[in-house]
Amino acid sequence: MPASGSLTSELGVRPVLLLYSGPFHYEWIMARKPRLHVAGGVYHVILRGNGGQDIFFDEEDRHHLYGLLQQGVERYRHRVHAFCCMTNHLHLAIQVQDTPLSPIMQNLSFRYTRWINHKYRRHGHLFQGRYKAILVEADRYLLAIFISIRYVPASCQIQGTICGAVIEGIWGRRSCRGCVRSGS
Repeated sequence: MPASGSLTSELGVRPVLLLYSGPFHYEWIMARKPRLHVAGGVYHVILRGNGGQDIFFDEEDRHHLYGLLQQGVERYRHRVHAFCCMTNHLHLAIQVQDTPLSPIMQNLSFRYTRWINHKYRRHGHLFQGRYKAILVEADRYLLAIFISIRYVPASCQIQGTICGAVIEGIWGRRSCRGCVRSGS
């Protein structure tokens, strides 16, 4: 237990909140680490369905997400180098400019969740917690991300996926083994 009047834990970290959960038992609740913003950085982003549940229910849902991605590109001036819409999660390779990744992903996830909830007359969360973002630091890793976003669904033989890339401002969708062909 920290010294009387001190708000510093044994690790020397200042907590955000101290909870009392029983006789002489306290729990330290720590703040999340802030997201790292690197202008020009490329991030591998993963959005998962809440509890592993589906986030795409039909082709219209995927096409709506494509529209939201395009609107985000126009609004925030980032680039989407590759994406893959799995049935219960989404992979993106995003290169940010001046706008940090957080508002970009908040806008995308909020607007898509609102649309799904309205369309299917449901409420609540669609995505599980915060998105996962990995800053791509080496060209070798960047190539590996592009390859995995493009080919992992095929190697897993997962149905209900669409993989694509942005090529010169045009949304290009390619069908691969195990992926759903999307009218192309």
